[in-house]
Amino acid sequence: MVRIDGANAVDFHNTASVNETHGQVFPANNVTDMAAAELAEVRSEALEETMEGLSLGLSSHLKKLTSGKEPTDPRFTALEQLLQQLGDTQASTVNKLAEQFASLGDGDEILSQLKQLGLDSGNMMLLMMALVMSGKLGQSAYNKLRKLLTELLSQEGAEIALFAALEGVALDHAGLQALQQLYQQAVRGDAGLAKWFELLQHLPDRRKRIRVLLRALSEPLSDQHSGRNMVKIAAAVDDLRRLLIFLTIEEHCYMLARATQLDGEQVLKVTLQLTEQAWVYPQWIDEQIRLLPLMPARRLGFLRRWRELLSIIPLACFRDPEQKEHIEEAMLGLLDDWCDQE
Repeated sequence: MVRIDGANAVDFHNTASVNETHGQVFPANNVTDMAAAELAEVRSEALEETMEGLSLGLSSHLKKLTSGKEPTDPRFTALEQLLQQLGDTQASTVNKLAEQFASLGDGDEILSQLKQLGLDSGNMMLLMMALVMSGKLGQSAYNKLRKLLTELLSQEGAEIALFAALEGVALDHAGLQALQQLYQQAVRGDAGLAKWFELLQHLPDRRKRIRVLLRALSEPLSDQHSGRNMVKIAAAVDDLRRLLIFLTIEEHCYMLARATQLDGEQVLKVTLQLTEQAWVYPQWIDEQIRLLPLMPARRLGFLRRWRELLSIIPLACFRDPEQKEHIEEAMLGLLDDWCDQE
């Protein structure tokens, strides 16, 4: 018996038990949890650590699965290294699951039980990699699993699904399609910081989904993306990186919203628009505040608190230090004007 996510006990020899287990097998890894905690404390350097972790080596390792080489090929060592990057809880769960499945012996039976788990494709690939790497499969079962894994890796959206699984994001078919569309938009270089927020605004776990996109853009799983426009890719990565940093202050935006009886997402969005402006004048800030559903008597208090919020926004969210200074000066100028009018 193996417990999955600390909830469901699964006996892979019991079909009824298997049918009761759906979704994500692997909890988010410890490194990701730690990075998320640091981001919540508005430490922009934590994002740099996250970005450094994007180079998982998948591009050169996973595509070797389609090379048709013998099991002694170094690709298995590479895959083993990938699995070793999982947190302790994940690694323990994966190893136990692989052992349970391998004990079934017959390749067709293993595949049948795998499909009945109801896993998304990303988690399915992770589990199958563990099985292929386990060394406990007979040759026939090994060949069948390796063939299916190769097919899964060749499907459109495979890299998105796999990176999502590594980030702890469970994706159904619709969720995978939505994230794949965002990936294609990034490849085209269509967005911009405010636009990216609009696209991601209503999605759950948006920070994790941004990290999935960053990984997919930085480490494609195959050479089919070699013709991509790297200037556009770099611009998209920069936008998403800045947005990920910016979202570390979302709770502060919600606090400002509660204090002024506004919607938190509305404050988050207008603050993001503020950081996107290449040049800001007091009049522009005045116009943005008047567009908010605020009573006139609350506008001055909002501006004061908004200026305080600006001071804690990480510098990496801005185009350069001068931009932040200019916005602060424009806010102070408007604050002086409004105070003089009272």
